[in-house]
Amino acid sequence: VLLGLRQRARPLALPVEDEITLLLCGSQKSLANGMPMAKALFGGYAALGLLVLPMLAFHQAQLLAGAILARRYGARSAVPPQAD
Repeated sequence: VLLGLRQRARPLALPVEDEITLLLCGSQKSLANGMPMAKALFGGYAALGLLVLPMLAFHQAQLLAGAILARRYGARSAVPPQAD
């Protein structure tokens, strides 16, 4: 999903700030949307935790990928130190 969003952002010539917003906010919806939906669909199911376990793992992977991207974007925009 991240690669797809990035490939779509580049031809639009978005500013870097908008590209960052698209990448970090556009892909991280699994847990916020999935948990209520899973509870509505499988609320009476005793093993609901087992059903949502892959979604929880995917969400953690999204957060890790977002942290890596944020660090890379931050390093790109960092001002180099000046010599005294």
